[in-house]
Amino acid sequence: MQDVPLRDKKVTIKLVKKRYSCGHCGKRAIPKKIKSISRYSRKTERFKMHLLKQTDSRDYSRVAKEHGLSYTSIQNSVHSKLDTLIEEAQLATLDEVEAISIDEFAIKKKHKYAVALTDPINGKLIDILSSRKKKDLIEYFNTWPEELREQQIKYFSMDMWSPYKAVAETVFPNAQIVVDKFHLVTAINNALDKLRIQEQDKQTAANRKKFYKSRLTLLMAGEDLDDDSHQRLIEIFKLSPALEKAWELKEEFRDLLQIPDIKESIEALNHWYEKVSQAKLNLFYKAKRTH
Repeated sequence: MQDVPLRDKKVTIKLVKKRYSCGHCGKRAIPKKIKSISRYSRKTERFKMHLLKQTDSRDYSRVAKEHGLSYTSIQNSVHSKLDTLIEEAQLATLDEVEAISIDEFAIKKKHKYAVALTDPINGKLIDILSSRKKKDLIEYFNTWPEELREQQIKYFSMDMWSPYKAVAETVFPNAQIVVDKFHLVTAINNALDKLRIQEQDKQTAANRKKFYKSRLTLLMAGEDLDDDSHQRLIEIFKLSPALEKAWELKEEFRDLLQIPDIKESIEALNHWYEKVSQAKLNLFYKAKRTH
C-alpha cells in the first residue's frame, strides 16, 4: 500500500495478513479489518487525505505526476475521501437535529425536482437529494441511525404533497408532522389570484384596465402597501365586492399565523373557517379544505 511520502521519498507498506482456516470444515476466516486501509485499496487513508490536501491548490494531473499515479487514481482517491468527510460532517450535524424540513425545487423543465433537507431550528442545510420519490426517500432516511429516526427527530415539516406524509410516517414514526405555513399562505394566494381573474373577466373593457397589474398588489402584505397601492385596491373593490371579501380573508389568515398561543390560534382558525363558509367563495372554500 502506498503511504504518505517521507522527505519527498515514496513510501510503500507491505502488509502481511494472517489468514486462518477451520480445521473442522476447512472454511477460511475473514481477516481482521484494518481501519487505516479501505477494502481492496492500495492506498492508506492518510495518504488519500494527503492527496486531497495536495489538490487543494494544484490540479490533479500535476499531483498524479509527482506521486507516480494516474489522473483517475487521484480523482477516485480524492472523491472517496471527500465522501467520507461529508458523511462524517453530516452525522455530526444530525446529532443536533430535532426537526427535519423537506422542500422541493425544480432543477429541470417538465417537472424534474430535487429535494432540500434542512434543520429549521438551527438553520442548517442537511442534504440535497436528486429524487423526491417516496421509495428513494425512504431508502435514504433508512441509512440514518434508528435511534435518531425514532427518538431524536420530533418534528417533520413538509408541504402538502401526500408522499412526504407517507415517508414521515414510515421513517419518523414518533415525529409530529407539520405543514409549513408558507405552503398554506400559497394556497390562499392562489385562490385569491384565481378569483381576481374571474372577476376581471366579468368587467367591461374600460373597467378591466383598473385591474391592470393588480396581481402583485393583491398578494402583497397589507402592511407593505403604500398610498397608491391602497387607492388601487379601493378602485378594484368598488367593482368587485367578492374580491374585497377574499382579500380581507387572505389578510386575516396571515394574521392568525402569527398568533403564538396554540389555543388562541386554533380559535382564530375556526373563526376564519366560519367566515370562509359565510363568504360563499368556492375557490376559498377549496383552499380551506387543504388546512
